[in-house]
Amino acid sequence: AACILLARAMARRRRLPPLCPASLVTTISEMGEKGKPPAFLERMRREVGTSIFRLPFPQWDYFVVVADADVARTILNQQKSEKTWLYQAMNAIHGGVGSVFTKFTFNDGWDWARKGSAHAFTAARVTASLQLSAQHLAKLDHYLLDCAARGLSFPVADVMVHLTLDMIATSGFGGFPMDALQIQGQERNSEGRQFLHELELALVEFIMKQAYNPVRKFQVWDSELRRANQSSKFLMDQAQRILDFNRASGKLQNDQDSIVGFLCRNESYPSDLERCADLLVYLIAGHDTTGYTIAWILCALAQHPDIQERLAADVEEHGKDSPYLQCVIKEGMRINPVATLGSIRRTAEDVETPDGGVIPAGSSVMTPLHLIFCEPWIERAKEFVPERWAEGAPQKQLLERKIFPFSLGRRDCIGQRLAMSSIKNVLVHLVPKYKFAMLKEPVPDYFLTLKPSGAELSVTPRRPVAIVGA
Repeated sequence: AACILLARAMARRRRLPPLCPASLVTTISEMGEKGKPPAFLERMRREVGTSIFRLPFPQWDYFVVVADADVARTILNQQKSEKTWLYQAMNAIHGGVGSVFTKFTFNDGWDWARKGSAHAFTAARVTASLQLSAQHLAKLDHYLLDCAARGLSFPVADVMVHLTLDMIATSGFGGFPMDALQIQGQERNSEGRQFLHELELALVEFIMKQAYNPVRKFQVWDSELRRANQSSKFLMDQAQRILDFNRASGKLQNDQDSIVGFLCRNESYPSDLERCADLLVYLIAGHDTTGYTIAWILCALAQHPDIQERLAADVEEHGKDSPYLQCVIKEGMRINPVATLGSIRRTAEDVETPDGGVIPAGSSVMTPLHLIFCEPWIERAKEFVPERWAEGAPQKQLLERKIFPFSLGRRDCIGQRLAMSSIKNVLVHLVPKYKFAMLKEPVPDYFLTLKPSGAELSVTPRRPVAIVGA
């Protein structure tokens, strides 16, 4: 009997995805260093010669990279697939407390946390959120017109993240004064600027360095680790200030359907500590991915003036219902997915691979979107071609199935409706009013999300701009 079990185990091992050629030390170094993971995974896929391969992480189960859309879809949609231990590193950002993002799906309090906030992202609430955010688009007009008048370029990634942070603070957190977006040359410290600074310090330490090197958290002598712990405390203190601001101002009674409203009314939370953890997650996710997605799309439009002009004309004619706008957004999210490394799941059952191999149950599986969204079957995969999403385009149906920027399954993005509406709202506001040109090309920079680092755009008003609400 023992021989039979051994033979089965050996046969099963022969069917495992191939192991990448990088050593354990190299893998930990590359996956834990700011900016390096996407290029490292792309290089490993090229060297292994397959879209599904293993990384040599020291753990009882296997760590598998799946850059095949169909296999990734199967795993993400497994009813009993689970988040992995890697997400626990993010708990350090919110005081060591689990959040709606890091908790396990089963028996960990995730159910009531997600359901308790889901109604803050209904279609009706999203529409109200966009109306509340109109003041920040007027502020953006001020910023861009000032740049145009003074002949200044602007850092598109920073500006769009500042904008979306102000927007989510207004629409989701009772108008808490972040004041992140500021005129060039008039910058000053603010709640929003401080939040972004402290968040970056915490993310680099806890998401990049510690996630793939758990021993690092014990290196208490490390100055960067000590500084990141200070950042974590600031972020949790700020989350508490947001709760207190809303309670003291009476805003919860007037705007009960906001994110902070649902957090405060959800009596399943044991204390404000857990509320603050979830508040931080929604605040981070609500500005970061949306802001950088808009920035990447504006970069693509600046690089392709013909597409920019076609989009401006289509938005002038159709407004938010512009068919070409939808194509541009989908293509922008395909070619530069900000959630680049996708999701990581622990498989609930064996998964067959196209080459006859198997990913065993209990494996940790990463689904890197930057590889999946540029698979070889996609025509001109590395090019920005919005027309591929148009009705009747030959690959449209396949693309709709195999491109999933908001993940899939029970743990998909709860705020995807708000994100898509915000992206559309900002582009509809900007593209008919302004022409954008590239002055400094973006350098892809990854930690937590993919950013168009260093990109500088110039802006020219297409016509005199009336600033509504100014």
